Amino acid sequence: VPVTAQNRVPYLVTDKADVMLATFAISPERAKSVWFSTPYGATGSVIMAKKDVEIAGYDDLADKTVAVARGSFTEQFLNNYAPESANILRLEDDATATAAFMSGQADAYGTAWPIAATLVKGAPDQLEIKYPMLKAWYGVGVKRGERDLLQWVNSFLFFHLNNGDLAKIYEDAVGTPLGDVPNL
Repeated sequence: VPVTAQNRVPYLVTDKADVMLATFAISPERAKSVWFSTPYGATGSVIMAKKDVEIAGYDDLADKTVAVARGSFTEQFLNNYAPESANILRLEDDATATAAFMSGQADAYGTAWPIAATLVKGAPDQLEIKYPMLKAWYGVGVKRGERDLLQWVNSFLFFHLNNGDLAKIYEDAVGTPLGDVPNL
């Protein structure tokens, strides 16, 4: 089922989806509504921009427009740390936020590290990651109360983390080693 950052939790709690795998970062706020599996991958949010745009930290976002996917971890983080004069351009999903940034509608783009790394790889002479905002862990989300399903998901992840399958998939997709994954 296609989802956006904004509708992932509602889809789980209303039974439109049984499990959520779409770059679903574990957070205390989300855990109020859904249960998370053990972590299976690392992520983080970054601010990226064109190389000629000077941004070294949150203060440099003053009077700049920053594209983000509405409902994302990145949006939540920027709400707390960006200066009041920053214009947070909240868009429907990462594809729309990427398009807005790439077309010049935003000075910067706040997004997950893997998305930023892919964009920089495609235009290394023009784009760069300016600074990291946070580190987070991906988990599989399930509706609260779904103990049997969560147990099966955790067993699946345990097996594939320990045999190296998930580390290989992660490195192929993200371009960096997975490293040690914490327990939940």
